[in-house]
Amino acid sequence: MCGSFQGHEVSRGRFWDLKDVSFVRCPQCGLTQTDPMLDDETTALGCQAYFLRESLREGPRNLEKKMIRAFRKGVYFGLLLKKRKISPLKILEIGAGDGYFSRGVHFIFPNAEVTCLDVVKEALDFVEQAHGFKTLWGTPENINTLSNHQTYDLIIARDLLEHVRDPGLVMREIYRSLSPGGGFHFITPNGYEDIWLPYCRWKLRHEPCQMLINHVSYFDPQGLRRYLQNIGFRKKIWFTYDFNGTRWGQGRRLTEKQMAEPVSEISAQKTIEEFKAKALPLGEISDPLMRKWWYSSFAPLLTQLYCTLKESRLFVLSADLGIGHEIFGYFVKPLLRQG
Repeated sequence: MCGSFQGHEVSRGRFWDLKDVSFVRCPQCGLTQTDPMLDDETTALGCQAYFLRESLREGPRNLEKKMIRAFRKGVYFGLLLKKRKISPLKILEIGAGDGYFSRGVHFIFPNAEVTCLDVVKEALDFVEQAHGFKTLWGTPENINTLSNHQTYDLIIARDLLEHVRDPGLVMREIYRSLSPGGGFHFITPNGYEDIWLPYCRWKLRHEPCQMLINHVSYFDPQGLRRYLQNIGFRKKIWFTYDFNGTRWGQGRRLTEKQMAEPVSEISAQKTIEEFKAKALPLGEISDPLMRKWWYSSFAPLLTQLYCTLKESRLFVLSADLGIGHEIFGYFVKPLLRQG
């Protein structure tokens, strides 16, 4: 991310049965990445296997719960913006998935034009059908080209940055795609905590860990903040949350529970073949919001109150402290100076 070509190995892993990698940490910016990086074909195969496996294991009911939770989070985030007197008219969500987070934001800003970008065509078909949003099919490295160099008032990238091979390029693309005064919202795992379990297995057992999800970039919070500010962003909201799994920090006892899963014989191709016929397509899931008593476009205050009660966080810390699992950020592109 900072351009350095030096680093030291902190762990090793195996992405499904497809590729063995090392986890290498940069001493300059604190970013840890896999080496070698996963190529497009390997990533697509592993991601498809993971998506099918999780969809079938969780079942339609849990998928609907995730959609509802994403909507609530979108509503709550929209209210945070509204409280700051921010009203975006053009919104782009990168890695939008089922689109329910953007739908929550759109609930607060119904006049906004929403566009969703994703690499999964099935997800975009669902977004068009379920929400009526515009869609872009492609990778986050090509935002400007895919959008025909349009600019946006708000760009959202939740649980995305940890999956991209060149996060610096993606963040620069996002900056270029924002209107002056526009905001960039993201959440991403605290890389310091996220790499801790693989590190423990390698340090104590000298064993690689199993990777089933393509987290290829692990961010040091301070390094991430400095990089965004060096691009030109200004920090507005910056905290960590979700302390359940990290309450002891690095001082916790190093038992088997504090290590990542060891490498297994799980096969990506066999997983796809086994689960593909059984998994329920997104298009067959009916809109879960329609069955919720608190959801109403005619009584928006009820929906806003319920989402606030469910999603507001009583305890957060500055992300610079490096404590907590999830980093929550909202950064702004400065307005053009007059004269």
